[in-house]
Amino acid sequence: MFVQAADLVADNFNAPDRVMQMIITLLVVGLPVSLILAWMFDLTPDGIIRAQNDDTNQPALGNTLTYSLLGGMFAVVAVILYLIWPQTSPPPPTAFDNSIAVLPFANDSAAEENAEFFAVGMHDELLTRLADITALKVISRTSVMEYRDTTKNMRQIGEELGVVYLLEGRVQRAGNRLHIIIQLIDAASDEHLWQDTYDRELTAENIFAIQAEMATSIASELHETLSPEMTAKLNEQPTQNTRAYEFYLSGDTYLKRRQADVAIRQFGRAIEEDPKFALAWASLSRAHTDMYWNGKVRIDGRHLEKARDSAATAFELVPDLPEAHFAMGYFYMYATREHEKSLAELAIAARGMPGSSDVQETIAEVQRRTGDVEASIATTARAIELDPRNTRLLLQQATSYAYIHDAAQFHRHLDRVLEIEPDSIAVPGLRLHHGLRLGVDLAELRLQAKAENSSVFLNGPWVRDHWLLGIFERDFDAVLRFLDELPDDALPPTTMAQAYANIYRLNGQPDMAEPHFETAKEQLQQQVADPNFFVGKSRRLIQLAFVTAALGDFDEAMRLAEESIAMKFPDEPVVTKFILLSAAIGAFIPAGDYDRAIELLDEHFATPVGWTIEGLSRDPRLDPIRDHPGWLALVEKYKRQ
Repeated sequence: MFVQAADLVADNFNAPDRVMQMIITLLVVGLPVSLILAWMFDLTPDGIIRAQNDDTNQPALGNTLTYSLLGGMFAVVAVILYLIWPQTSPPPPTAFDNSIAVLPFANDSAAEENAEFFAVGMHDELLTRLADITALKVISRTSVMEYRDTTKNMRQIGEELGVVYLLEGRVQRAGNRLHIIIQLIDAASDEHLWQDTYDRELTAENIFAIQAEMATSIASELHETLSPEMTAKLNEQPTQNTRAYEFYLSGDTYLKRRQADVAIRQFGRAIEEDPKFALAWASLSRAHTDMYWNGKVRIDGRHLEKARDSAATAFELVPDLPEAHFAMGYFYMYATREHEKSLAELAIAARGMPGSSDVQETIAEVQRRTGDVEASIATTARAIELDPRNTRLLLQQATSYAYIHDAAQFHRHLDRVLEIEPDSIAVPGLRLHHGLRLGVDLAELRLQAKAENSSVFLNGPWVRDHWLLGIFERDFDAVLRFLDELPDDALPPTTMAQAYANIYRLNGQPDMAEPHFETAKEQLQQQVADPNFFVGKSRRLIQLAFVTAALGDFDEAMRLAEESIAMKFPDEPVVTKFILLSAAIGAFIPAGDYDRAIELLDEHFATPVGWTIEGLSRDPRLDPIRDHPGWLALVEKYKRQ
């Protein structure tokens, strides 16, 4: 009976076969024990008592059976629960776990071959092909590149990357010959599981054939069967021109290094060699988008047009090319801010490039900019799984947690960055930036700023955060000294003029502030009138409202502020919240329209992605409304519970 019951329960819970084996063993051993206990003790209304030995108080057969049944049932339930209950720690990877990291290939070519980019490119292309195999977890390029020339052993590398297998390779190019050796290694044991050698004539056809063979062999060694569609994809040959492919590999390397200007030149050479090279056109589009977004040439729109046209050419050549969809999604995100179009293109790209952390990173950026921070965190987590030592991803994830005011996760991700890059200058900068907004103690932030000052890293956010820290401390003379010590090119002229003007005004020096405000106003008016500044126009308008109010024209300042609010990007909360905050502090409070200022501040605080009430309340520019009932109500409404 026990065995029948156990078999029924185990079957319903999908328990492994060893459950029944252990139950039978326990019954064989445990049943005699249960019978002895049942004979020695009685179960009575007063509880369990020792049985009497006289004939009139013999333990009843019912009690014996009761004990036996209870003992057997408890044994069965205990064994089943123990064996099928989920464990708190995950099981170790199985022998056929499909996670792999491809370490940077060694370049064995002679110096005169100038083959360093070729070895790097072959490594990157193999990564790309493996990442397209959905059954494999392939660690992305950024995380593996730090292991070039490493002294770490295989086990340590495997643990840091979270993989079971590692792949090493050596590339040698000699004249028109190509020689490649790769070997698969068990990371935990450092056992070499498989090795193969490829020795071919250096032609584009052979290069792509080798890449396909390597990817197929690796998948086979990891016990993955490829579909006919995947096999066909692995065997695609994007160009027949060897020189075009070499220029493409070089451009791709520079693009990954964020050197878009050099990448554009190399992709251009690839296209000159093979005008039908669709992959080169798609990558050229992303390089132009990078130049538009990051460069100082954004105003003239030159790179904007070339980014769009290059992606269009890639689609004409290969209509369903995933990399072309990635280029368009990238373009819509960083160039035109058409977020719905961007997400649609990126979704197609993600299906065709399932192992690309770059695609996931871009999707997460769109989600973050449109205010869906929780979705962005989930998407970034997937990108980090593919690229676990990419500090850029970790910093972006930290920023997302700061947006939703999760300080613990914010600092945890920054600590992970420091584990990888102990000298990171971005970490103290972000801790200062978001510490101001989260309401961290100013004395603690000043210590953080001193640590950051040991670096020579200067950019707009760095200067602005130090400027804000100084005015929150109300040490305006110190802020003036800070501005005086900056290099001449530390900030754009308009931004520098506004920084000086506002400090002089806060320091009670209006005569010193006025010429700086006039300079800033003239420059901002020119920028607002420029049709190529359409993405930043709302920001420029609100800054113009700020300086106009400072110069005493309050009606015009409020008009400009309302115009900026009316044209704000409704699908970009990061931009929207900046406008609301700046309009309140820069235009309506100086103009004396406190009710409108408080209304805008209420809208700013209503959702995450912005300042907390504890952080902003330190700003001296809020002094005129501190006793206003509306402000006091905001403090009560949004204070931390």
